[in-house]
Amino acid sequence: MVMKHFFLGSLLPSLAIGGEPPIGFEELVALYRSNLTSADLEKVQAIRTLIDLKNVVQLLKNKPLDLRGNFTEKELDEALVNRVELPPYLFDALDEDEKLRNFSKVLIAYFNEEYEGFLKWYFAFEHEWRILIAGYRSKKLGVDPAEELQYEDFHDPLVAQILAQKDASTFEFPFEYADLGDKLKGTEGKPDEQYEAMARYRFERVLEATQDQPFSIDYLLGYLVQLMIVEDRFALDEKRGGEGLNEIVKGDL
Repeated sequence: MVMKHFFLGSLLPSLAIGGEPPIGFEELVALYRSNLTSADLEKVQAIRTLIDLKNVVQLLKNKPLDLRGNFTEKELDEALVNRVELPPYLFDALDEDEKLRNFSKVLIAYFNEEYEGFLKWYFAFEHEWRILIAGYRSKKLGVDPAEELQYEDFHDPLVAQILAQKDASTFEFPFEYADLGDKLKGTEGKPDEQYEAMARYRFERVLEATQDQPFSIDYLLGYLVQLMIVEDRFALDEKRGGEGLNEIVKGDL
């Protein structure tokens, strides 16, 4: 299987934020399906499940779905009716709120599942930057961060650090995320620049996490994530750009 990883790693074109993706998502997935083991493909599926969960909310709101998930709209609808194929805590949340207004509970539960390798790092990273952006956003809006983070574990050191800044005049990013704070400086009131900063930050962090192992499954998973970031940035229209950081936070936290 190392040879398969080597083949794919050497075949895939370079990615960059801001330009047209050199390869389509479906094309990439087709390559993976043809060359990876079922165990590797389960890891690809885990990343796409995050899209499926977000698509449930889109479906409930009668909004267009992100086509990069594991399920088509029909398949997703059937999974919801039959309560199969999706995490059980999603159905528990739907029992409490049929429109999933508190979708953050589902997302947090998914991030806290047990993973290994790149998936462990990636979902922890996705969880952490969302926590930080919630804290950052609450400070800018003058609201209690405890409201934004009400479904998080208040004993988590990162969450506790944000809650401790409730009465501070400015929001301070933890040392290990200082570069994120630097990227967001000067973007206040400029949602399109905030979106751009977040896209570049996430892209660079995934690259850093995988660049030393270019012929591994972790690299291939990272490439999948980076491609989605590049695609999202390329597809950004004026309306989505205007929603910017608020849309990221409200949609994902």
